Amino acid sequence: MTEPRRLLEGMPHATTRRIRGRRFFLKPTPWVTDLTRYCVALAASRHRRGVSLYAYTAQANHTHANVKDLHAEGELSSLPAFKRDLHRNLACALNDHYGEAENVWGPGSYSNTEIHTPLSIERQLIYLWIQPVGCG
Repeated sequence: MTEPRRLLEGMPHATTRRIRGRRFFLKPTPWVTDLTRYCVALAASRHRRGVSLYAYTAQANHTHANVKDLHAEGELSSLPAFKRDLHRNLACALNDHYGEAENVWGPGSYSNTEIHTPLSIERQLIYLWIQPVGCG
């Protein structure tokens, strides 16, 4: 069972998720790019009152997202539901596209790190923006 995560109101988070076996399911083809944009926009719009999405990027075998948890004191966080919806929709469509039936996401590959200072937010965003590299 996954260990519980601390989710404080107003806390920014840097999250990552890796594809099972580090396979290139998220290679930047037009179809995968459009699908990823759609799934991110759908999850963000469904959870717009509870999550503010700073940035999102998908590399060929993993994703990065920087988000802020907007839940108020005494309310449940929307961050887990946002990530669940995003990853579920993306996985179902990728499995259908590639004719797969296995898990898309690697077990234990989800990482969620709290970001505590404005400088750390800037560093996380810079890392997210400059990490992708051009191929070919």
